[in-house]
Amino acid sequence: AVEGLKWRPRNKMDRLPFGKTARASEEDFLRKYLALLVPRRCQNGIFAAKVHFEQLAKVLENPTGRNLLEGGVFVHLYRNDLLGQAVSTHFAKLTGRWSIDDTITTPPATNPNFFDFAAIDGLVQKLAEDDQGWRLFFARNGLTPLSFSYEEMCKDPFGFVVTIARRIGFEPAMLHRGYSESSDARPSE
Repeated sequence: AVEGLKWRPRNKMDRLPFGKTARASEEDFLRKYLALLVPRRCQNGIFAAKVHFEQLAKVLENPTGRNLLEGGVFVHLYRNDLLGQAVSTHFAKLTGRWSIDDTITTPPATNPNFFDFAAIDGLVQKLAEDDQGWRLFFARNGLTPLSFSYEEMCKDPFGFVVTIARRIGFEPAMLHRGYSESSDARPSE
């Protein structure tokens, strides 16, 4: 069902500023990226990508993106607690800290307002719309994702991996904790 993707109408956020040239450049980048990615896939050609809703529109609306996802297994990870996710996102935007440690990866706000209720409410709305967009994407394309809440995954992370393994044809007994790839998987340049 991926070849003829049905999608939401494109909007200003999906447009690149420089028209056809930039779009061709973006597609060229994706082709080069996939040429590096595919040889580095792990056991049975498997790889995983974390894709946010706003990224998916740009990545899929070209032949390279559609080919990447053909025959893929989708894992839909969502949060039950949208308010908690919105507060966490708001805090990350203001502090520049997007992980569980204290590393600052984006510039922090100079005068942060941690109690900006309108901003938090806007994030709740956006997160709900993004989740709806994912669900519509799956339904319109006849895709049945493995859907898990973040909260479920945190309670049983290995069970989460076992479920995914079964879906892609691995027997859970064959899973190796601590598996790593050899360094010789890089393509020659």
